[in-house]
Amino acid sequence: MFRSKIKSTISIVLTIAIGLMPCLLAQSQVVAPQELRQAVIDSAKARRQKIERIQGFFSSEPVRKAMASADLNLQYVQNAVPFLSAKELGQLEARVNQIEEDIVGGALTNQEITYILIALATAVIVLIIVDD
Repeated sequence: MFRSKIKSTISIVLTIAIGLMPCLLAQSQVVAPQELRQAVIDSAKARRQKIERIQGFFSSEPVRKAMASADLNLQYVQNAVPFLSAKELGQLEARVNQIEEDIVGGALTNQEITYILIALATAVIVLIIVDD
């Protein structure tokens, strides 16, 4: 009889422990509201910085001249940049960074720069058209 009580007590304790296990595990995985809020703020800030950087690039004198010579609407491109997805924005920023490095390093001629800028502006326009 004593063993029967021990077995039933152990059985009850195990049942309760198994029942509470998901709750205990779930509590350890919950993100605090402050952490979530900060992550959203950081993400929005990073996105805003990328947009400003890309728009600043398109506002630079060489880019404006190249786009004017190709009859591309600079304002349309700059207005379209904020509507790019996070992935598209990251890819465009990487291209902008590479172009700026090549320009500073003197690896590109003016004609090459013009062609690259036309391709970038066209890519932005196409991405916006495809998303609609």
